[in-house]
Amino acid sequence: MANRPELKIKSRKNIEPGSFGIIETTTVVEVPAGCVGIVAIRRRYGDQGIFLTNPFLWGPWKGTPELAASNKGANLVEFIDGEAIAHVALFKELEVEGSTDGLHDHNYPRDTDESAETPE
Repeated sequence: MANRPELKIKSRKNIEPGSFGIIETTTVVEVPAGCVGIVAIRRRYGDQGIFLTNPFLWGPWKGTPELAASNKGANLVEFIDGEAIAHVALFKELEVEGSTDGLHDHNYPRDTDESAETPE
């Protein structure tokens, strides 16, 4: 099995049904140039109706991901600090005719990690 970074919750948070929230993580993830990281929510949260609205990390990028989550379920979902919320799988990008590099600018890190690269 491949080694995938496991994202852990930084601080306790609740998301009401039909609401959005930002879940901060403690895990530093590095996505090399020419790769994309796909964030996969753990089934425990997916079964409760949690949906990630930003599941991609475009390389090159290094930092602690902040997950934009939507609660599409019927009940309040509680996120407990230190608990694993998701994994990141890294994939190599392929050059496809007609593709563009313009989608990468949404990867701007909001945290204060000085090692994180920002778009120019």
